[in-house]
Amino acid sequence: LKVAAQVALGRKFLTLSKADGSSLDPSDSLSAAGLHHGDQLSAVVQPPRMAATETSFAIWVPGGRVLTWGDACCGGAVPPELQARLRRVQQIEASFGAYAAILVDGTVVTWGLAECGGTSDAVQAQLYDVTLVRACD
Repeated sequence: LKVAAQVALGRKFLTLSKADGSSLDPSDSLSAAGLHHGDQLSAVVQPPRMAATETSFAIWVPGGRVLTWGDACCGGAVPPELQARLRRVQQIEASFGAYAAILVDGTVVTWGLAECGGTSDAVQAQLYDVTLVRACD
């Protein structure tokens, strides 16, 4: 459905929403999304956003996935165990050597250098309903 909307609108980066305002997960099937014949959707075109550490980059579209490159230890490579969690990303903030991503559900995923905030295991249970993350040097 998302690909069909992209082709029809001539835009690659968009988010699809149901009439109630909830965003559709692009990996869901039509039935899994609870869509039926005649349902109306809205498509919002959103430009990709970027964050950078000292030596790596991350790009994402709000509600989408993350693409990273650069120095692997500073966040340029997302660990395989976190790849599946980095879906439906709302915001990413970068520190000197790590990233923190807020997901649509208000949880946070971190990666990169542990000493720069790349590991949040000790506080993960407290990272829910998060709406904003900021980094400092």
